[in-house]
Amino acid sequence: MKIKNIFYLTIIISIIIVACKPSKNTNLDSISKLEKEIFAPNVKFDSVKVKQLISMYTDFADRFPNDTCASKYLFSASRLYVSIENYQQSIALLDKIITNYPNAKITPDCMFMKAYIYDDKIKDYKSALKYYNEFINKYPTHDLVPAAKASIGSLGVPADVLIKGFENTKAIKVDTIR
Repeated sequence: MKIKNIFYLTIIISIIIVACKPSKNTNLDSISKLEKEIFAPNVKFDSVKVKQLISMYTDFADRFPNDTCASKYLFSASRLYVSIENYQQSIALLDKIITNYPNAKITPDCMFMKAYIYDDKIKDYKSALKYYNEFINKYPTHDLVPAAKASIGSLGVPADVLIKGFENTKAIKVDTIR
C-alpha cells in the first residue's frame, strides 16, 4: 500500500512540475516583451533589466538548445554583457556558440567579436591577434576579414595616434588632388 501511494505521489509531483514550467512560446513572448522595453526609443539604460534579459536569453538556450533562436539569444546575451562591461562572460558565451553551434550563421561573427573584445575592451593584444588570425584562417572570404586585418595592423595603437594618422592621410590626398 505504501509503495502504491509513493508511486502515485511521484506521478502527481512530476505532472505538477511539468505543468508549472513555462512553455517555449511563453519564454519567447517574455523575451520579446522585455526586449521592447529595453530597446524602445528614448529609454534610459537599465542594467537590472539588461541582466534580466541576459538571464532569459541564456535560460532559453539552455532549455531549448536545438531551437534556431538559441545561438542568436546567446549572441545577444554576449553583446549585452559587453554593454555592462562583463567581458569574460561575453567571451564565455561566444565560446559556447563557437563550440555548440559551429555551423550557425552567426558563428563567424562570434569569432570576430571575441577577437575584438580582447583587442578593444580587455587590451590583451596577444590574444586578440591569435583570435583575429583564427577568424581569418577559418573564414577567409567573410565580409569582416578586411576589418580583422585592419585591426591586426593597429593592435595596441592608441586611438589618438590612429586619428592623427587618418587626418594626415586625408590631408595628403587633398593636397595631391589640388
